[in-house]
Amino acid sequence: MPRNPESDARKKYLAKLLESRIGELDRPHPSRPDWYSSIDGIIHVFFTDSKPHFDRRPWFDMKLSDIYELANQDAGFVIFVLGDKDNFLVIPATSLRAKLENYRPGPQAMAEGRYHFNLHGRTFEQLKDWDLKPYAQNWELIPARPKNPN
Repeated sequence: MPRNPESDARKKYLAKLLESRIGELDRPHPSRPDWYSSIDGIIHVFFTDSKPHFDRRPWFDMKLSDIYELANQDAGFVIFVLGDKDNFLVIPATSLRAKLENYRPGPQAMAEGRYHFNLHGRTFEQLKDWDLKPYAQNWELIPARPKNPN
């Protein structure tokens, strides 16, 4: 599937904000262009983006293996971009992985190792009891790295 240039622009904008918080970024997975890491390999962030359309709410899909790999890092996060560069969720991957035991697949769920998340108000439709408000635009969840004095 071809990449969406508007989505890529939103993710690139947020990656710049991330860089101002944690310093220079690395792209450790060439086949996953939406995965960024701090240069020291301690902080890992995966961006996923969705814009609502007239007939559906924003929805996201993530590979189970990506969620688990991020959650196994000391500091792994998923940033859900909600169709606008200024509207996003910063979710620790460990929190997302823990919530998966309550996952209720909807009609769009895929059997190929992916989870779908449809935004519905302040929660995901598949994780109805999880209030996402504390994660809205919350950069503070990602540990800031000291700035390089050079």
